[in-house]
Amino acid sequence: CELLAQSACFTDNVHLPRSSVIVDKVGILAPSMASDYPLHISANCNWLISIDQATPQWISISPEGGLVNGAAYLTLDSNDGEGREATVKVYSKDDPSVYTIITVKQPVKGGQIAIADLRLLESNLSVGTPSYAITEDWKVRGVINTVSRAANLPGAIFGLQDSKEAGSGIMVRPVEMIWENDFGDEVEISLKNSVLTKDDNGILEIQPASNDVINLTGSTKMQLEPVVITYAD
Repeated sequence: CELLAQSACFTDNVHLPRSSVIVDKVGILAPSMASDYPLHISANCNWLISIDQATPQWISISPEGGLVNGAAYLTLDSNDGEGREATVKVYSKDDPSVYTIITVKQPVKGGQIAIADLRLLESNLSVGTPSYAITEDWKVRGVINTVSRAANLPGAIFGLQDSKEAGSGIMVRPVEMIWENDFGDEVEISLKNSVLTKDDNGILEIQPASNDVINLTGSTKMQLEPVVITYAD
């Protein structure tokens, strides 16, 4: 009896794994038309979904919760006004400190978007869907951060960046060489009918519909400066 009692005490001290909630998207860049987006959720617990309270009722969720692995759907209303943004939170019902945030952006129709927002469209790519055709009349603007004369990139490809923040750059693959682009040239690209994909090395790139939608708007006096990078970086 004493041994049984001791054994029971040990079983009472079993530690359960911490809750885990993982979503297949970290951000969504939505067109101005009404659209639906699936969220595939991997979890070992009950989970719930909420939208930040400041968001008007232009997003609906179904279902608003589930058990372990599952899916939920975001339905966005059409947007005829200014660009808008919302934060969607998927979290553990038993431990709300465990959560994943998804940023949803719906720019104004025909407006200019940041390269970081353009990169959100990567969530539409998969093994079965290696490319995504952009149907919205958005524009992106940035500064070329590669040097064509150095021949460090094949063909007419160049890099474009619009800020110093991480995730603010993308490679551009024109149909053919349109000018001897150089570091510091400012470029605006109309994105309608462009294709977002990855090259053979897995690098995200945009393929404009034609050379006519790539416009050289000026040149900046940017200067290259060395940056110290450690092994940890």
